[in-house]
Parts: sequence; C-alpha cells; structure tokens
Amino acid sequence: MPSAAFAPTPIVKSWMLFIDGGYLRRGFIDTLGHDNINYQKLEKFIRDGSVPQLLPYRLQLYPIRVYYYDAIADAQTHPTEHREESKYFEKLRKTMSFEVKLGRHIITQKRNEQKGVDVRIAIDMVTKAYQNHYDIATLFAGDDDFVDIVNTVKDISGKQVVGAAFEWNLSPKLAEVFDNYIRLSKDTLKDFVGTPK
Repeated sequence: MPSAAFAPTPIVKSWMLFIDGGYLRRGFIDTLGHDNINYQKLEKFIRDGSVPQLLPYRLQLYPIRVYYYDAIADAQTHPTEHREESKYFEKLRKTMSFEVKLGRHIITQKRNEQKGVDVRIAIDMVTKAYQNHYDIATLFAGDDDFVDIVNTVKDISGKQVVGAAFEWNLSPKLAEVFDNYIRLSKDTLKDFVGTPK
C-alpha cells in the first residue's frame, strides 16, 4: 500500500455554481409539495458531484460563489406575492456564499412566468468565464434554452461546464453539451429538505 507521503498532490480548480431558481423550486414543489430547501446541503452535493470523472488526476474544487437567479412579482400590482417572495429570497441571501439576482415575475390570468432570468445567467456565465473568475462552472438548469450558453462558455474560454438537473426534467440537447452532469432523483430530494419554516 503506497505511503501517504507519495500520494499525488491534488490539483485545485476554482468553481462557481449558477442556479436557475425557478427551475429548482418548481422541481421541489412538483415532487414534495414545497420549496423548503436546505441550500447548503444541496450546494455541497452538487460540488462533490461536479468533479469530472474523466480527468486522470486528483481534483479538488475551491468554491468561489453560488449565484442564484429567480424572479420577483411587482410590489404594486401583486403585493402579496411580492411580500412572500421577498421573505424567501431574503432568507436565501443570508446563506453564506450565495448571491441572489432577480428578474421579473409576470403574473396574469393566462400566464405565470419569469422575465430576465435566463439573460442574467447567460451574461454572468460568459463574462465570468472570459474574465477567468472560475475554472469549472456547474449550471443547475434543465431547459434547452441554455444549450447556446453552455457552448459559448466552452468555445470562448475552454472552461468546463457541469450540469445539475432533475432526472425527469432535463433536455437531452442540454445533457449532450455538458462536460459532465449530475441528475437529482425524486428519492434524493428528501436529503435536501430544510428545517420547518
């Protein structure tokens, strides 16, 4: 058995996590009926699973920051929704290393959708890759709208992009462009439930 003194020195890479919050919370609500998520446990799970398996050396990820993107309802037209969402995001802002960035939450009788979220993710992933702020990025998203974003990051910077998504809601096109990906099953979600509100 080789001595610990001869163990290869791990190579450290900087890492960032980009979360599509609407996608993440919808997955929890659809599966468990709530979005009471322990984000610190979830972050650790994703970070541990983000080390690409094809690399022939020991790799450690040095977490830089987690960017969480979501949308908030207008305070004037939908005060109740705005107040509830504000409380949720304020609690998340207190989580160490998390930065919350919000787009607009459009609520009408015919639609309930986010605006400006995907664009914020795209800008941050691309600019931070170009500025060499990270070596490896993990994107928690499942829509094929992100295919071009992932390809752009890889093309302009050579950075590696790992995916994290729900196994029942992951675009095959998006899965193909990830360098590696982590699938969350319905059975594992219970491991990331937060304390009761």
